[in-house]
Order: sequence, then structure tokens, then C-alpha cells
Amino acid sequence: MQKYRSAIDNEANIIVFSFNNLPFLTLGLAKMQRRRHASAIIVKNLFIFILLNIVILGILEIYLRLSIRPSSKESIFEYSLESKRYKVMKKNAKIYAWGVELRTNDLGFRDNKPTIPPKGSDEFRIIVLGDSFTVSAGVDYDFIYTSLLEKSLKESFPRVKIINLAVGGYNPIQYKLVLEEVGKNLTPDMILVSVFPENDFSMDTYNDNYRMAHGMEKVNSSSLYTELYVYRAYLWRLEAILKRIKQRYFNNNKETEGKSIELDTVGWKENLLALESIRDFAIKNKLKMIAALLPTTWSFEKQRGIFDRIEDYCKENNIHAINLLEPFIESKTREKDLRLNLLDSHPNEKYNRLVAKYLAPHITAMIAMHDKK
Repeated sequence: MQKYRSAIDNEANIIVFSFNNLPFLTLGLAKMQRRRHASAIIVKNLFIFILLNIVILGILEIYLRLSIRPSSKESIFEYSLESKRYKVMKKNAKIYAWGVELRTNDLGFRDNKPTIPPKGSDEFRIIVLGDSFTVSAGVDYDFIYTSLLEKSLKESFPRVKIINLAVGGYNPIQYKLVLEEVGKNLTPDMILVSVFPENDFSMDTYNDNYRMAHGMEKVNSSSLYTELYVYRAYLWRLEAILKRIKQRYFNNNKETEGKSIELDTVGWKENLLALESIRDFAIKNKLKMIAALLPTTWSFEKQRGIFDRIEDYCKENNIHAINLLEPFIESKTREKDLRLNLLDSHPNEKYNRLVAKYLAPHITAMIAMHDKK
């Protein structure tokens, strides 16, 4: 009997305990439900946010493709072991860059004629060595700075002829090779070397050219998403920020810094030696030579350091350099107003007009000095 009473008492106690704690149990269940509801709202909002961004990016992609003229799918370049330049432009080729025609002559350089005529008896011939900023794909041939400069010089010197021997992606090592393989055979009176301080003293692109000529892939081949217009216009900035954060906080800084310094030193030395070789060729053959330092279309003020360094080097090594960064800064022109479009920061027609304007007085003076002799 005592056992039955104990069991009944225990059950009663449990019932009383459960009844007394019912508000707390109910409150706990309510909290769990609220948390689940909040989590569901967060997931739902995140899904909507992602979906809206995809829709917005899709609309931007369509807008950019409709508003920016397309380029040819085929490349103007070919890779070959026949030249130590490794990358050359195809001869007698035609492509479209942002809807603008780009033709090459029978030597494989940008031109509006199929061939370069023999030098006239009284012709003053200037060859221009440079990279993509001098090729200026996306700008009509008549409005790239070599064409505009020739037109300006002809007002005082009708016998002037400027020949554009630039190839996109080249550095001074390849400028020197162009001079040796092609330029010297054109019997120039002046050599204009259009130096691009932003990347002319790096070996990265040249090494990529070497790999491609040997049938290998580039070290940093691009992913499919990089072909999206919306990426090329906007999203690359986000990727660049993330890469800087990764390099700063997660990479072994000592290792990466040591390697970059070593590579930069090699590129710096080799390309400066190439500039000196061009200078020596000019002196040996009694030719005029100018090194024009061209600014990139991003943040003029930040370029002053490298421009000053190269300009000082040129002064020390008897190379006549013209620093075009300072006139660009003084012009108060915004960098973004000098770019081809949102996808391509190469120079537009306005940039080319400024280069021709700032170079003309210097070259006019040198031609006048040549004529006096």
C-alpha cells in the first residue's frame, strides 16, 4: 500500500512540476520558433538579394553589349620562333577593335596602306617603336598620334614621313628587336621610342610570348568569367581589392616580396639595356632619337614616381626623354575621359590628340636642327 502511495505522490509531483514550468516551456518553444522564423527570413532575404544582383548584372551585361561596339573574335597576333620577339602582328591582316578597323601592312605593322614605299631622296623619315598605346587599336588610323603628329609636322616640313612600328604588349627588349629586324632597313633619320613606364620594365608579357611561341600556355590564363563585359567594366575592381587583401593578410609576405623584387630587378635591368642599345644604334648611325614617356589612363599623380625614375635614368645615360605625364596633369583632363570605353582603358582619340600636340614642338625643333646641319 505504501508503494502505491509513493508512486501516486511521484506522479503528482511530476504533474505539479510540469504545470509550474509550463510557462517556461512555452516561452522556450516560442523563442525557438522565433529563431527559426528569423533564420528563414534571413535566408529568404539573402536569396532575394543574390537573385536581384544576378538580374542587375544581367541587365548591365546586356546594356554594355548593346552600347559598346564589338571587336573581331580573331586575334591580330601570331606567335613564332622565327623572331626573338616571339609575338608579331599578322601581315596584311584586318580586324575590328571596338568597331574600328585595324589593318596591317606587308611588314606586319599598323598602316592604312598595304606597303611602305621606298624612301624619297629628300624625305625625313621617323620610325616609332612602342606598344599598344602607340598601336591604339579602337581609334581610327587617321586619328592615332603618329598620324596626327605627321600631319602637324608636314605644315612646316612637308617631306616628313612617320612609320608606326608598334606592337601591343611589347617592351624595350622587343622595341630593340623591331629596330634590328625591320626599322634599320627603312633607313630612318629619327627614332621615336614611345616608352610606357607602367609596364615596359616587366618581363611578364615577354615571357608569356616565349611560352606561346613554344606551344605552351600562359602562366596566368584568363577564366571564362573575365570575358563578361560587366566583369571587365566593374567587377574586376572587386577582384583586385580581394587579391590585395589576400596578399596583405594571408600570403607569406616575405616570400612574395622577395620574388617580385627579384623579377622587377631583372626586367628593369634588361629593358634599360635595350634602351641603351637603341641609343647606341642612333649614335652610331648619326640618327636623332627621342624617348617619349607616355602615361597610362589611371591616376596621373601616382605615376610620378616611376616617371621621375626613368627620366633621371635617361638624363644620366644621354637619352633625350620627353616626360608627357606633366603636360597631361597640367591639362586638367580627367583620366577616365581618355579611355576608349568602360571595358578598355587604352587611349581614345582625345589622348592621341594630346600626345601629338605635346610631341610636335620637340620634334619640330630637332628636325630644324637637322636641316641647319
